[in-house]
Amino acid sequence: MMRPKKMKNLDEQGTNPELPVPLRRSLTVLWCSFLAAGAATMVTFALLDPARLWACFSFGGGTPNHLLFYSAGFFVFWAMGTTAAALTAFMLSRPRT
Repeated sequence: MMRPKKMKNLDEQGTNPELPVPLRRSLTVLWCSFLAAGAATMVTFALLDPARLWACFSFGGGTPNHLLFYSAGFFVFWAMGTTAAALTAFMLSRPRT
């Protein structure tokens, strides 16, 4: 059985347009943590109501801004996910010799 040739990813000039490894690793960390933050935000605010959080922590009168809670929650989860993914990428990187 013949295997197909592995094709190189070349641009118009015939060069390989791959990103440098550190940039590719950083973008991978950010993208994975972004997806995790989206999922964590959906699960968290499916279970918790921002109006109850507003009343629980006694932020004063008025109505809670739901978008503020959703946005703040997303960015907190994104920061936590980025930290965890960056530490994982750091620990999986090969030691320099």
